[in-house]
Amino acid sequence: MGVYDYVRCRARLPGTPPAFVDASHEFQTKSFDDPWLERYEITEAGVLMGPDGEIVSHDGEVEFYTSNVVGSAKGQYYTERGEDAELVRYVATFTGGLLDGIRESERHREPARAAAEMR
Repeated sequence: MGVYDYVRCRARLPGTPPAFVDASHEFQTKSFDDPWLERYEITEAGVLMGPDGEIVSHDGEVEFYTSNVVGSAKGQYYTERGEDAELVRYVATFTGGLLDGIRESERHREPARAAAEMR
């Protein structure tokens, strides 16, 4: 398990994001050099902001992902209330720190058990 950074995406996500994803949701990413739990933001206007509130002049892709899974054991996933386990992954493309677009690159959903049932 490696270290990652966080990305909050205030720009519109494609399709229908999972119910647990809202404008304040933090995704994980390993797309930046030397990840160390820093916080980035993609603003509504599509500007990539860095941990210190500076504009990041990034060219290329930023992959970010999230899941509602709180635990797993023996091939079984657990979520807070037993709702389906969901993973979603997005790829945002930037030129000079400005958003060109976001696409959903992966989505996975399967039955889960409630976290209270973890043993």
